Amino acid sequence: MSAIASFYVMERAKFEEYCAMADLHLIGSTLTKADDDQKAEEHKVLMAVTRDMMNSPAFKARMKDYKKIYNFLVQNSKEPYLYNWSGYVMAELLAFLKDEKQIDLMAKTYQDREGESQRHLLDSELKEKYLNKLDPAKFSENEIASEYMHAAEQYREEILKKMAAAMPPEKMKEIMAMQSTMPPAEDFPERGKAMMDGIKIVHDCLKLVTESTVVMISIG
Repeated sequence: MSAIASFYVMERAKFEEYCAMADLHLIGSTLTKADDDQKAEEHKVLMAVTRDMMNSPAFKARMKDYKKIYNFLVQNSKEPYLYNWSGYVMAELLAFLKDEKQIDLMAKTYQDREGESQRHLLDSELKEKYLNKLDPAKFSENEIASEYMHAAEQYREEILKKMAAAMPPEKMKEIMAMQSTMPPAEDFPERGKAMMDGIKIVHDCLKLVTESTVVMISIG
């Protein structure tokens, strides 16, 4: 099952209200132990769902909360752009831009207490830093696809080096022998277009940002 990347334009005050409702916190913010304990108990209810539990008051109340949160988002935001590729490609693009281009659009990431849901905030500070750097005219489909694959291969080589340093040589030889018999991983041919479409949408989203208006990127 693929992920979906969505872009919500909303007033900053509404974004903050949404975060409070959805229990989203800026990564790195401080949570009390009492908060963590309470959320851990609620999380257990959702992670071990049986047919009987689906009919329990606690589970129904949680589902009602989720519906309320979603309805609030729909009623207080707009989705001006549709990304027609997998949300996983958008996630890869954001990571690529951060690591290879020093364009950190994930600098303001909010997540729930279990770390299972994340939202990336684009505000006026990020607009000032990255709007010009993210100009689509500075990128091309072939270039970005090639650079992404090169970075991915470098990452793979780094992982193999770490594995080689952490295990006996005989074991590493077995792993390399197994890899040599496997067909090479094939990236999908339209990666360049998919990533360029993502750059164009995020760039257009940054244009919509003001002091009082923000964009929330949701991938899930």
